Amino acid sequence: MNKAVLIVLLGCTAQVAFAQDSVPSDAELRSAYCIPVLQWAVKGARDIADSIDGYWRQNPPTSEFAQQVARTRADARKSVSDEESVLNRLQAYLLPRMERLDPVALTLAMKRGEADLREFESVSNQCTKQCGVTVDTPSRDEKSNACLETCRDKDKALVERVRACNAPTWLPF
Repeated sequence: MNKAVLIVLLGCTAQVAFAQDSVPSDAELRSAYCIPVLQWAVKGARDIADSIDGYWRQNPPTSEFAQQVARTRADARKSVSDEESVLNRLQAYLLPRMERLDPVALTLAMKRGEADLREFESVSNQCTKQCGVTVDTPSRDEKSNACLETCRDKDKALVERVRACNAPTWLPF
């Protein structure tokens, strides 16, 4: 009788263990963290590209600036494409795995990404004000870019976490 109970208990334990969600790997957690970051980046890149397009539709460039404007518009659209590509890679990596992974851990990673984004936006807004850069500035000079980098270096760990999402080297493909 004891052997029968032991076998039943072992069988139940094995089934419960098999049904439990797996602990996500570092790569899976980083991907979950980066999805909201890249969704934000795609939206931001689209907004910038649309803003540039709208500005130049209302203020057609003179012939001497037409080539520069075309290059700026192409760069903005390429930025959208690049951000979307990285987001698609992360989603393609994580989506097939989500069913078997611990949803609490994935949700916490995504919430951390969202919290870091809010902080990153706050830092960026402070730095743009401090450096005298506005959203309407079509291009920045080296001095403005240096000022922004120096300002953001105060929160280097945050900036590095968020920027790492743009190049997900942890993905196997």
